[in-house]
Amino acid sequence: MPLAVWAAASCACSDPAEDAANATAPDAAATGILPFLRKEATTLQTRLDAERKAGLLSDEGYVAYERTLALVDRALRLETPGRGIAFDDVKALFAEMADDLDARVEHASAALDNAFRFVEDAFGEGRETLLLVTDLSASRFGMAFINDHGCERYFARNDALLFHERGADLAERINRLNLAEDDGVAGR
Repeated sequence: MPLAVWAAASCACSDPAEDAANATAPDAAATGILPFLRKEATTLQTRLDAERKAGLLSDEGYVAYERTLALVDRALRLETPGRGIAFDDVKALFAEMADDLDARVEHASAALDNAFRFVEDAFGEGRETLLLVTDLSASRFGMAFINDHGCERYFARNDALLFHERGADLAERINRLNLAEDDGVAGR
C-alpha cells in the first residue's frame, strides 16, 4: 500500500486522500523510497498552497494536508547517509500515528461516556439529559465522532427521547380527540 494512502487515511476525508489513493510508491527495494517521499512532499505542498490561495481549502482539508506533510517530513528526517529510508521505517511511523489516533479516540469516547454518566448521576433522566443529547446532535463534530465511533449512552438516550416524544405526541392527539368528542356531546 502506498505511503500517501496511509497518510491520507489518517487525515479524514479530504482531497489529498482522493489523489493519494491514486499514487503509487516505487519499488522500495530497487530505488528506495526517498525520491518518492520528496516528490510527494513537493506535490502536497504545492496543492496546499494553491487551494489556500484560491480559497478552496476547508479547515478539515488544511488539517489533512498538514498531517500528511508532517508524516512525510518525519519520514524524510529518518534519512541517514549511505542508508536512505526504508519503507518499513515509514510504515512504522504511520503505525505510531495511527496508534496515537486510536488512543485519542478512546480518550474522547471515555470522556463522552463520563459526561453522560455525570448528567445521569447528578440530574437523572430529566431535561439535562435532553440538553446533552440535543447539543451533541446539533454539533457537526459531535455527530461525526458519534457516527464514526459510536456511543451507547447517546444512542440509548436518543432512542428513549424519541419514544418519549412519540408518546407525548400520541397523548396530545388523544386529548384532542377527547376534547372533540366532549364538544360534540356538549353541542347536542
